[in-house]
Amino acid sequence: MRTAKAIASILGIRVALLGVRAKDNVARTFEDRFEARVDAIPMESLEEMINGADEGVATEFVNYIRGKARFEVGDERLIDVGRIYAAMRSLYGKYDATAINCFPYLIKHGVTPCLALARLNEEGLIAACETDLRALFSMVIARELTGYSGWIANMNHVEGGRVTMSHCTIALNMVREARVVTHFESGFSYGLTGKLLFNEVTGVSVSSDFRRMGIFSARVVESGLLSNRMCRTQAILDLGVDSSLILRLAPYNHHVILPGNVTRELETIASVLGMEVIKYT
Repeated sequence: MRTAKAIASILGIRVALLGVRAKDNVARTFEDRFEARVDAIPMESLEEMINGADEGVATEFVNYIRGKARFEVGDERLIDVGRIYAAMRSLYGKYDATAINCFPYLIKHGVTPCLALARLNEEGLIAACETDLRALFSMVIARELTGYSGWIANMNHVEGGRVTMSHCTIALNMVREARVVTHFESGFSYGLTGKLLFNEVTGVSVSSDFRRMGIFSARVVESGLLSNRMCRTQAILDLGVDSSLILRLAPYNHHVILPGNVTRELETIASVLGMEVIKYT
């Protein structure tokens, strides 16, 4: 049933791309492959939404985050993130998922949407960063298979059977000991770090034409803020095989990390959707 719901959830999905002027080839391919609707919402419109966001919802967000995570930086910009959260949250109902073009926004405004995405995904409202529809696809699937949105992560280092992955945000219900720190690339407020709640995970990466799905299963060796030279939530994963395979076979750098071993379910989903399965292990 979970597998069937995951397939159904991606077909006909409605997605808002925030902070982009027009759909690119990936967005148009996504629409064609899954009979989806993708709307591009320009940065100017996004900024208007944020400036006019519900202050009550923004304040609730601020209070929730203060109680959920330990701040290791000042929280004076937290209300600004709350407005991003409130603006994005207001889109659900009209849209099933969102993806935000975060870097242009954070460079202009000096604050990141990371915590807003962390809370939305905790609520089961799929929100991807870097307007990555490949990751968004996997996150929607993850929610239906596991009850969690999954964690978007970059590959940073491979050695032996292990790969180190990181990103500056993760759903708040996927970590313990959550801490708010700076965003890695910019040094702005705010990045999120925490230790993964799961000992076993599945990684999935999807190609830009949505025709290939890379899958691996792994054991979590260590997680948290392990280095200051990477995005803030980090994990060392043991694949049990030569991890350099991931560099050669991965359809895309971004992987979505799902709790538990759901490789069999992902293979079924890929088969139904006409996707080639690439297994690293």
